[in-house]
Amino acid sequence: MALKLTINISKKVPGPLEYSSVSASCSIEGEIAPTQDPVAEAARLQAQAQRAVDQFLGIAPTTTTSSTAAPSTPPRPTAASRPYNGTRRGPAPVTDSQLRFLDRLIRSTGTDLNAVLHHHQAGDLRDLTCKAAAGLIDELKALGARP
Repeated sequence: MALKLTINISKKVPGPLEYSSVSASCSIEGEIAPTQDPVAEAARLQAQAQRAVDQFLGIAPTTTTSSTAAPSTPPRPTAASRPYNGTRRGPAPVTDSQLRFLDRLIRSTGTDLNAVLHHHQAGDLRDLTCKAAAGLIDELKALGARP
């Protein structure tokens, strides 16, 4: 009786743009004879799938402790892969409309601006990121909604 062996490898790495990612996966199925060592065969197939995913993503191959794994060649980035190149943009800055709305909310809720700036480790509201400003807007709106 033959045994069925299925290996699945999946990886996700940061993409070239802010809040983006690139992923790849590989599935290998095979049958092994009862005389074959299932652990050794699983390790061999796992290493093969790992190399395929790493090569597609253009990342360095992972090391394996299995002595049955074939040596891998250094990966070459392909046109289909978009590996992270270290030039990721910083977070988006606060927008003018967010600043105006924050100013209005801070005044209407009686919130201490210095406490807000201290909490966000900012010298000015203009130092906030768009995401931090959005969170602060939600907090201040919740304060204003209280009776």
